[in-house]
Amino acid sequence: MIIPGEVIARMIRAKLAGAGQTQEWLARRLGISDRTFTRRNRDGQWTFPQLQKLFRELGFTEQEILTALKGGRHDF
Repeated sequence: MIIPGEVIARMIRAKLAGAGQTQEWLARRLGISDRTFTRRNRDGQWTFPQLQKLFRELGFTEQEILTALKGGRHDF
């Protein structure tokens, strides 16, 4: 079973790779340290404002946001 935090982490990695950016870049854009970014990406404990900015910075579509927040399930 994949938990929502793992789904978001996978999606973040894919979006970063597609954009040719790094976790360090995204951490700076979010206003957090690299260490905090790594911890949040591992435990999935993002704040709502962090998620909003993260989704915006990485160009998540509405469908991708729904998928991320529902833990990868498409039953919506």
